[in-house]
Amino acid sequence: MVSGSFQGLITSNCFYIVGPSVDGTFVPHPLEELLTQGKFATDLKILIGRNADEGSIILSEATVGDSTPWESFLYALFPTGPQSTFDKVTELYPPIYNGSYPWTTLFLREGQIFADAVALSCGANWLPKALAPFKKQKDNAWAYMFSVPNITAAMHGYDIFSTFYNGPGGDNPNIAIPEVALMHQRFLVNFIKNGDPNIGARVPHFDSYDSGKGNWMLNYTLDENGRAKFVKIVDPDVNPRCDWWETLDYPHYTT
Repeated sequence: MVSGSFQGLITSNCFYIVGPSVDGTFVPHPLEELLTQGKFATDLKILIGRNADEGSIILSEATVGDSTPWESFLYALFPTGPQSTFDKVTELYPPIYNGSYPWTTLFLREGQIFADAVALSCGANWLPKALAPFKKQKDNAWAYMFSVPNITAAMHGYDIFSTFYNGPGGDNPNIAIPEVALMHQRFLVNFIKNGDPNIGARVPHFDSYDSGKGNWMLNYTLDENGRAKFVKIVDPDVNPRCDWWETLDYPHYTT
């Protein structure tokens, strides 16, 4: 959920439009709040994914980034937010660009905030985490990270080219890497047909999100020879930033 002023900035410069919002009836409260309270269908199984770089493509299309002062960026995101909110965001996303945080420039720092704030990144943590307590005897949540370093393949939305890859003669063949795309499709088909990405067509083992209480994701990437590589990693969104966004009282800060 983002502010009206920030949404206006984005929709006036690129193709992103307004999505679902709290109406008090169909969506009675912010989704993050409903998840933490267990107020959702708990008998579901999910296969959820996120891209390694969820924010920068949206900000680049919205013409914000290095040219936008930090204070102006925060005000656009939270036009009615108190100073304490701005201070907390600055604390969680400090201006440190030495590689110790996920950002190395102001542009990437702002992109990370946007990706986290609208749940593009953090949502891939919140959903499987919320389902974990309702797990019975079978796994119910799997998560993947799309980190393929091919042109813009790790940016928001570019995993779609692998999801719908239809061969070298199909649409956008230079974006999807066939070896990654075909394995990704096997995971999806296995999950759709059998409720588990591991059951069906032969695939690398895909650990469920909470197996062994590890908060696992399967990272799609490439090895040093450019071959597809699928590696189990700890969810990078298990961090204080996503914890804070999940508990933020959004209605008081957005317009």
